[in-house]
Amino acid sequence: MYETEATHLYPSIKKCPICRADLKEWYRNKGKLVRTLKGEKYIVQHIYRCENKKCKEKKVKIEPEENSRIVLKHCQIGIDIMLEIGRLRHKEYKTFYAIKQELMEKYNVRISEKDVGNQNRTYLTLMNMLMKDKNSSEWKKLEKLEGMVLAIDGIKPDLGDDVLMIVREIQTGYVVAAKMLNYASKNEVSKLLRKIKEMPFPVLGIVSDNEGMITGAIKEELPKVPHQLCQYHFLKRLSKKIKAEDGKLKKKC
Repeated sequence: MYETEATHLYPSIKKCPICRADLKEWYRNKGKLVRTLKGEKYIVQHIYRCENKKCKEKKVKIEPEENSRIVLKHCQIGIDIMLEIGRLRHKEYKTFYAIKQELMEKYNVRISEKDVGNQNRTYLTLMNMLMKDKNSSEWKKLEKLEGMVLAIDGIKPDLGDDVLMIVREIQTGYVVAAKMLNYASKNEVSKLLRKIKEMPFPVLGIVSDNEGMITGAIKEELPKVPHQLCQYHFLKRLSKKIKAEDGKLKKKC
């Protein structure tokens, strides 16, 4: 086991999107070490599923949607590192070697030139992605579901940077759409949702934070789809306010 303290992630969705029965924890994975710009994180995911024997989705697992904000499926290098590599490569036109050196000197991230190149390819793939390969294993797995449960999130590592909007299907963990937005707005998010609506898979539910451009686009494009705010984001923001108030009390004492 790594010395890094484990971060435990749980799904925000507590009801089955098909039968509305309570979801139960099925298992938790062994966890994996993820490198980010802010240091290493040991992430443990708690996987839930519907235990209603009559439900068509009883064997489908529900993964924590927050995981997609930190790292892509099957990766151990965080999304924030991937975005920084993309910025340095395509906005500052730096070589892979120079990027490697800057990540080490500025963020203390140890990474090889080969991994910098791999992350750059991932960055380019995500820039305007929509899953559309009908012969892929991912597409075929989506076809077996009653519908998609989406997690929508805008990732913006540093103030002033572009926003990478990622839409992930949380029963499979697949990224079904992603787009880099130079100017994040409700209209831009709506355009992305319209592309997803063109896919032959019904949307059963959506999880997102309370960002106005995202909630507004969901109301406009998918008004009848159940929409839940992410509990992780809610508790995270609440904890910041509690910490701030606690700091005021310490000063008074």
